[in-house]
Amino acid sequence: MRFIGIDVGATFIKGAVLDPGQGRVEEVVRRPFPAFVPGLPKLYREVPITPVLQAVREVAEEFARLAPDCGGLLVCGQMHGAAFVSERGAALSNFISWQDQRARLLAPGRDNSCLQALQELVPPAVCQTTGNELTRQGITLSLLFAMRLLGQSWNREAVICSLPDCIVAGLCGSAPVTEPTNAAGCGCMHLAQENWHL
Repeated sequence: MRFIGIDVGATFIKGAVLDPGQGRVEEVVRRPFPAFVPGLPKLYREVPITPVLQAVREVAEEFARLAPDCGGLLVCGQMHGAAFVSERGAALSNFISWQDQRARLLAPGRDNSCLQALQELVPPAVCQTTGNELTRQGITLSLLFAMRLLGQSWNREAVICSLPDCIVAGLCGSAPVTEPTNAAGCGCMHLAQENWHL
């Protein structure tokens, strides 16, 4: 059985027909990843979700015609950063890329950055349970913490997810779900317990 594989990368959206039984990758294509939103503050890196979703949909439809025997769609991509979506997968914001550096900004009322403020709050033992991902720039948790300190609110009804999870939810019109690799990329997965760090 063949599958359609799509990688939602930071530079390109790549697709292929995968034949695991024969160990082959067929019909490879790649499309440029949409550009960052212009005019944002210097350290911000955001991309509208709609053109990303449209490009992925076009690649998937093209491959569905080339491989009508397809048994499923496999999606991977940028696991860091954050997308804010509805419970049915509709985009509520731009995708804030893992390349976004707003966590480096000075935290209001402090003499250090938002990221350093987060690092001061999290004990080393807790950091270890997340694979030392918890307080690294570019992950979802450090981004959300920086947004909070900087007074940047988001819709509290939104589901926060990775870009691949957002894309799959948008294609299916369903609630976003995640698997352990993308969950770990958020920075708050307890690796030993295989669950969110609470």
